[in-house]
Amino acid sequence: MIELASNDETLLEVKLLTLIYLVRHAQAVHDGSQDFQRQLTPSGIAQSQNIGDWLRDKSIVPDVVIVSASVRTCQTLVHMAIDAREIISDAAYNASQDELLEILRNAQTDASAVMLIAHNPGISLLAMTCGFENELRTSELVVIEFNGDIRDFIPEQAKVVHHYHPNV
Repeated sequence: MIELASNDETLLEVKLLTLIYLVRHAQAVHDGSQDFQRQLTPSGIAQSQNIGDWLRDKSIVPDVVIVSASVRTCQTLVHMAIDAREIISDAAYNASQDELLEILRNAQTDASAVMLIAHNPGISLLAMTCGFENELRTSELVVIEFNGDIRDFIPEQAKVVHHYHPNV
C-alpha cells in the first residue's frame, strides 16, 4: 500500500505502508502425538475458516503468508482458504520473537501485506512489542501497520489497527 503525503503544494513524498498480520495457529489436539505433528481439532478448523471469512469480509487479505512448517499452522492456513502466496518456514516452528522478526525482515518479498502464522510465546511477544496488550489466544489475529518496508520493520514503531478472535 502506498500513501502519498504532501509537505507543500509542489512536493509529494511517497511513504510505503506495510500491513503485517500476526496469527497464532488455531486450536490443536493434545493427543500425545509429537508436537510438530499435532493437528487441528474440529473447533480449530472452524476457527481457521472463521478467520478467513473475517479477512475476506474486511477486504484485508494478505499478499504473502509465511507459515511455520508444523502441521497445525499449515492446517490453519489451508482452512483459512485465502488467496495468497505461501512461504513455509521451518525456522518459524517455535521461533522466538527475535527469530520471527528476522523471518519477516528476510522474507524476500515486495508485498505490502504479509501474514505470519506461528506459535507462542514468540508470536505473542512480537505482537506485544508492536503494541498489542495481551498474549495471543489460539486462532487470534492482530493486524499491524508499519510505515516502511517489511525489510526495515521495527515493532516499536508499528501500530495495531485490527484485532480479531473467532468465537467458535
